[in-house]
Amino acid sequence: MTQPNAAQMAKAWDQAVTGYDEWIFTLSDGVARQSLSIMGVGPGQKVLDVACGPGIFSILAAQTGADVLATDFSQGMVEHVLKTARHLGIDGVQAEVMDGQDLQLEDSSFDIAYSSFGIMLFPDMAAGMREFCRVLKPGGMGAITAFTGPEGLEINRLIIGALKAANPEFQPAGPSPLFSLADPDVFRSEMLAAGFSRANLFTVRSVIPFSSPEEFWPKMAEALPAWRLMINSLTDRQRQIFGEAFVTQVRSEQGDGPFATEAEVHIGIGVK
Repeated sequence: MTQPNAAQMAKAWDQAVTGYDEWIFTLSDGVARQSLSIMGVGPGQKVLDVACGPGIFSILAAQTGADVLATDFSQGMVEHVLKTARHLGIDGVQAEVMDGQDLQLEDSSFDIAYSSFGIMLFPDMAAGMREFCRVLKPGGMGAITAFTGPEGLEINRLIIGALKAANPEFQPAGPSPLFSLADPDVFRSEMLAAGFSRANLFTVRSVIPFSSPEEFWPKMAEALPAWRLMINSLTDRQRQIFGEAFVTQVRSEQGDGPFATEAEVHIGIGVK
């Protein structure tokens, strides 16, 4: 049996709530707003957010007047969503711990479904896609976001470069699930196989600003479980070299700022 990697373990995401929210907010917020606009999310609609993470889409959808259920297998993420909704005084968000590969929800019960950088990480991605489609009403619409590939995720290049500087023998452990939906044809065919009658892909680029590479890299190192696992496996000296190499890469490319990193994202939108 294949063992789940760090990105597929709930406890790993419980530990990543704060770092992930800080790193991913600008990226996810922009993509979520575009998805909301394309799908026409609005008052009275029943909306499901699968693998909701910090709940960026859920909050935005609820602010339109939609009735939102946010689900994630991480208890920490679910608690974060509820805390954010309470802080903002938003009543239209419920959140539950739930496995996106086996949603405990009735067939054809939602108008809109969304999954931000979630389904691409599932151990059984096909099951996640089927469940995502199953719970939509006929004619309902679902949006799934995923990275376009290593070359489109600049921060990944910076991390790998710094890891190799810290440990010249470092080699990534096989293909990353981060890029399991990088191929547009695969992405579209997976959605159609899951039960969508049609699916279109839109590719967008986001810029993620940060104040300085010195302040950014320790926060970024906690953002994704896989990154944290690799960086925490370094010795103290190697971690120091990692940080220095990360800073050197950024400053060699961006000088004294302003600083930002870019990410390219597919938004796959299907109609059931």
